[in-house]
Amino acid sequence: MKIRIDQSIATFTMSTVLLLSACKGELAVVDDLRPRDVEAADGQGSVLAPDAGLAPGARCSCASSASLQALACYDGRPFTQSQTTTDGSVVAFNVATPEGAPWPVFYWASNAPTSNIASGSLAGMSASGEALVDSQTEAGVWRIGPEGRTGQARMRLLAGRGLLSEDGNIAVGAIADGDATGLARANMNTGEIEVLGHLRSDRAVLMVNPDASTIVGSLEGILPTGEVSSADEDWAAFRWNEQGLSLGLPGVPANKRPHPQSLSADGSVISGVSSNNATFRWSEADGYVEVASQAGSANKLSADGSVLLASSQDPQGVESVFRWTNATGAVELAPGTNTRGGDMSADGRVIATTSWRGQEPKDPLVWDTEHGTRSLDEILHARGIDTSGWNFSEAQQLSADGKVLIGQATCGGVFALYRAVLSED
Repeated sequence: MKIRIDQSIATFTMSTVLLLSACKGELAVVDDLRPRDVEAADGQGSVLAPDAGLAPGARCSCASSASLQALACYDGRPFTQSQTTTDGSVVAFNVATPEGAPWPVFYWASNAPTSNIASGSLAGMSASGEALVDSQTEAGVWRIGPEGRTGQARMRLLAGRGLLSEDGNIAVGAIADGDATGLARANMNTGEIEVLGHLRSDRAVLMVNPDASTIVGSLEGILPTGEVSSADEDWAAFRWNEQGLSLGLPGVPANKRPHPQSLSADGSVISGVSSNNATFRWSEADGYVEVASQAGSANKLSADGSVLLASSQDPQGVESVFRWTNATGAVELAPGTNTRGGDMSADGRVIATTSWRGQEPKDPLVWDTEHGTRSLDEILHARGIDTSGWNFSEAQQLSADGKVLIGQATCGGVFALYRAVLSED
């Protein structure tokens, strides 16, 4: 079922979504459409430009170059939830704030300073560097560029990341449709909304492939039969494509409900965690396959779906990140090391993860098909990059081409979000 709704008659009272873009280093600001310096107070500290003074006696001061730089520094809390473009030339990121307070959104583009552009939760970025955020200040989905607002649609976001098409023209969310929640796509050029079908729950987590032709996710409080459940731990997977909206994934055993976490570029391969806590890979060609038991924190597919980045836990809770292909099976990236989370290049040939010591991140690790696993320090030193004053702690986001890594560190003893160039090739 598809229903098209003109933006002038579709109304709701949910939180705002803003779409932000950059062009040649110029940034649009949500409120007055002018760039402003990095500054955000939340009662716990402030986000400041890399060369700004912080608490008395503290400065974000460490070696800086085009290959290694602090995008911003923070005197109280680490950064979280960064996103970057295919080549790593644009970075958007949130900073955690006390519970209930809006998260400031910051934006960096090559040859331009980091700017505070909005408050909300990052949910997607187009290939050119547009960012989709939930601002909680307006009513609708807005696209904002260097010349101001360039598109509007009256719908709201559901949870998830990557809810914006690669070209920045389509946003995915939901709209009130009678007494039901309608899964929706919005054309950001015309404001037209297409209702794709009715969700049985408004507590949904989504992911979208690059052209927004496939949407997958899970519905909380719904059984695989479609019945509503009062148990929070119940959920049902769903998938939408041009054939329509359906619950579940074909061929998955009834006792192993899938929770999708990643999607291939063409939408034909899905990976995630099943209800028996196993990492699975599902494809239209091969059906449901369990790759590892005791799933961990990592789960991402390569663009073609042939490579899976995932992790597993042993009975003591020690986690190990692995790379899976049909030919090799699951191969650990750092055997004997506690590794968690990570990101992968679009072709699956480069992977970034983090080694942990107890409950603290220790070192960012990078694996590639040529060198195997190396620490970020090792890679930068091999390239002759000065790392004085840096203490790297966590890998967060890898550009799709595998050449740029975004993560957390301390710079001169101060929390910082770093951008490191791994390769110029």
